Amino acid sequence: SLLYRWIIKPLKIIKSDYRLDNIQPHKFGQLIGAITVVLALVLIQFGYTTAGWIIVGVLIALTAISYAGWCVGCYMYYQLNRLGLGGFFKHSPTDKTVIIGARPRKK
Repeated sequence: SLLYRWIIKPLKIIKSDYRLDNIQPHKFGQLIGAITVVLALVLIQFGYTTAGWIIVGVLIALTAISYAGWCVGCYMYYQLNRLGLGGFFKHSPTDKTVIIGARPRKK
């Protein structure tokens, strides 16, 4: 983020693509990703290398998909919201015209 803030943004190399969206699903997705990375690390550390590297491969694939505009963590968040779980899962999608978990459209 420092590279973006101090070099890329001032030189206008890449423009920001801000869209109105809830932050909570993205934080949930980051939490799930962090937990999964730790799980992969523990599996590899304790000798379950195949399982650990499979999880790493899945994480890489899901990260690539997120660059296309669909977030599996956001999708999980909204599905848990639909189940009626309270507390953390209280926000619904801001753009109801796109697939759940997809990036909202520009307005």
